[in-house]
Amino acid sequence: MCTENADSLKECREMVRDFARAEIAPHVREWDEKAGCPFEVFRRLGGLGMMGILVPEEYGGVGLSYRHYAMILEELGAVEGGIGLTVAAHN
Repeated sequence: MCTENADSLKECREMVRDFARAEIAPHVREWDEKAGCPFEVFRRLGGLGMMGILVPEEYGGVGLSYRHYAMILEELGAVEGGIGLTVAAHN
């Protein structure tokens, strides 16, 4: 899970990039052909705190900065735009 400090931005980017490449990229064509929604991916993203990036911890989020938020959306959107958009809308 990402945390709020300057050193974590790089680590967070790597974690999100690795997740996107391993859990999203191999399935994009299949999801597109089936016109399906990868609900399990969103559950896993939620487990990583990505469905509450900007939400303060006292309300169940991870309370990260807008800098983290933009970077996370950039990494997810680079692999599959719809997932990045859904995460953006949820935050």
